[in-house]
Amino acid sequence: MFCFLYSKGFTFEGVDDRVDVDVNESSLLLELAVTRPRLLPLTEISTVVCPRPPLAGMKYQRGRCLVVAGSERYPGAAHLALLGSLASGCGSVQAVLPDCVRRDLWQVLPEVVAFEEAVDKTSMEVERPCLQRLDALLFGPGLGTSPLTWNHWAERLRQFAGLLVLDADGLNALASSAEGWRWLLRREGPTFLTPHQAEFRRLFPEIEIVDSLQAALAAAACSGCFVLLKGAHSAIAAPDGMALLLVGTSPEAARTGLGDVLAGFATGWCALSSAAGEPPTLETFASAALLHACSASQAPSSEASEIAECLKRIIRTHQKR
Repeated sequence: MFCFLYSKGFTFEGVDDRVDVDVNESSLLLELAVTRPRLLPLTEISTVVCPRPPLAGMKYQRGRCLVVAGSERYPGAAHLALLGSLASGCGSVQAVLPDCVRRDLWQVLPEVVAFEEAVDKTSMEVERPCLQRLDALLFGPGLGTSPLTWNHWAERLRQFAGLLVLDADGLNALASSAEGWRWLLRREGPTFLTPHQAEFRRLFPEIEIVDSLQAALAAAACSGCFVLLKGAHSAIAAPDGMALLLVGTSPEAARTGLGDVLAGFATGWCALSSAAGEPPTLETFASAALLHACSASQAPSSEASEIAECLKRIIRTHQKR
């Protein structure tokens, strides 16, 4: 799925002009690969293949993810991110949450193993999740802007060997830190960034957003991360210079909470992929973004919780194919 095909005479899907190469082709093809992405319409949902972990695998062999999200001010962000993670089909979903979310979580999402937020406590006072056992970790939705949170987690996140998804206040906290985006260069595992334009400008102030695709490519190249720059046509870029442009999406999807669902879903989806022996690639993230966008277009309403419920049904349908 989502193949990049180039030849001496070729047409890019969704691009009208044909390019005939009759000179030294290597440099031109490389340039075209990074400036002419494949357009990814919603109709390509039929090509998405769900990750296939071992059929007889137990829950921990079907992906393990952790969601670090929520605050007293933004408790809903944590709930929506968890809905996205659960919709992915990930075998084990854990969360570090503020008390206002954690104490009642068992009544609404009993599948989630919840840990206490421990920013102002020592490790002796609380039980902490074991990051070494995780495939993917989401950090950021609704965490708030306190630098204490980032300082508490930064070194553990840097050493985490699994996939790290940074979203929302995770991106803002990194942007406000001493190292800024250069912290990403010291990460020991792959990283997926999911900014909207304002968050992108805070994190990468040196990169001007004239064109979302070129901005995403520049950020991916300098940081070594996969970047999803959200917008009317979200751009998804990889560090190697390949990119996809998501088109044909629903304008009703520009609502509060949908980014939280996407971040949670992408984290669970990538954890499931890792459990199936598939390291994260541009296609992995593109699949997650495409499935989320299709859910937004098919859901009975544009509310984030409805879209998460629709996403769950779509994934179940694909898993049965």
